[in-house]
Amino acid sequence: MSEPHVIARFAKNKREEVVISFDTFRGVELLDLRIYANFEDPTAAAKPTRKGISIKRALLSELIAGLELAAGTAKEGA
Repeated sequence: MSEPHVIARFAKNKREEVVISFDTFRGVELLDLRIYANFEDPTAAAKPTRKGISIKRALLSELIAGLELAAGTAKEGA
């Protein structure tokens, strides 16, 4: 795996953050949404956990469409 190219990150809670990045694994371009955390030393840089998903970069538009549907459903329920 190459070094991930971080696109965005935001806090999930006090100890965890969501990191969105692009990466390549075995020649396949991937979009990675992963929880990063550092439970041992809060002053150190957060590290990726097993929690998250990696999908082919080509599926990004389908992911966005699904998230937009979820956002619309959440607004209807509010």
